[in-house]
Parts: sequence; C-alpha cells; structure tokens
Amino acid sequence: MTATATTSRTGKGRRKVCTAILGKDSGTRKPSATDGEMSAPEKDILCSIVRESDELPYPLRPLEMAFGPAEQAYDIPEEARAEVLRDVWPFEECPGMDAELFDLHESKCFRFGEAMVIRCRDRNMVVSPYYAKSGGMAVDFLTREAIEDTGEPTVMKVKE
Repeated sequence: MTATATTSRTGKGRRKVCTAILGKDSGTRKPSATDGEMSAPEKDILCSIVRESDELPYPLRPLEMAFGPAEQAYDIPEEARAEVLRDVWPFEECPGMDAELFDLHESKCFRFGEAMVIRCRDRNMVVSPYYAKSGGMAVDFLTREAIEDTGEPTVMKVKE
C-alpha cells in the first residue's frame, strides 16, 4: 500500500497538493460518533493503514482542540522520543528527528522531532505540533523535497 502526494502550481502561483492512499479500499465513510471531531477524514485514512495497538507506556494528558472534543496526547520523555516516533510512524521511510516537514493544515514547517503522538480510536498516531490548532496528522506532512516543484509524485509506502 502507498500514499502518494503530488504538487502542482495553480494559476496564482500557489501550490496545490493532492494526497491519495492506494491499495486498500476502506469503503464509504458512514456517519458515526466521531463526526464533529478534529481531522475525522485523516483519522479514517490512518485507521485504514494503522492497526489497533496497545497504549504506549507513557502518561496521557488532555489536549484541548480548536474544534471538537479534547483528545489525549502522550507525554513522551525526550530520551524516548526518537524511538517512539520511529515505531509509531505509519510509513516505511521515517524522517530523521531533524528533518523538516511541512504541515498542510497549518502551512508551516516543523522538525519531525517536534511531532506529537496521540491516542485515538484504539491507535497511536503521529501528529503535528500544531495539531490542536489545525489538525495536521502524518498523512498531512510533506518533506522539503516533496514541496519543491519537481513535478514528480512523492510516494510513501505504508509499513507492513
């Protein structure tokens, strides 16, 4: 299974980014108790590629969201952060801790080591440091190379 992001220029010089998850049909989304939550479509996508898992051995804290109910974020000690982010990252090629990523929702860059991990829908998910404000999740991140105007799609293979 792969996730593909392509960039192109619009008429006004802005970048248009299209993302698709290929290889698994998750079916039509049905209304559920998750309606009204931040980033529900992205969570649906991540749930189609990330298996349910046990909670991590770190405390959870409430994360007040700009939209929808509060969520739960892990307080991960700095010395464990790199290993946890690598383990929870849903794609085969994990960015380095100092890699610069672009959050499509916030339209800002951040270092991968600044990412957070939340507990949601019986899964652990990597989210942007801006997640509480704008909802950026792993499927919303682009690398520096992907946002340069190369004309080539960026393919991210999902971990098996």
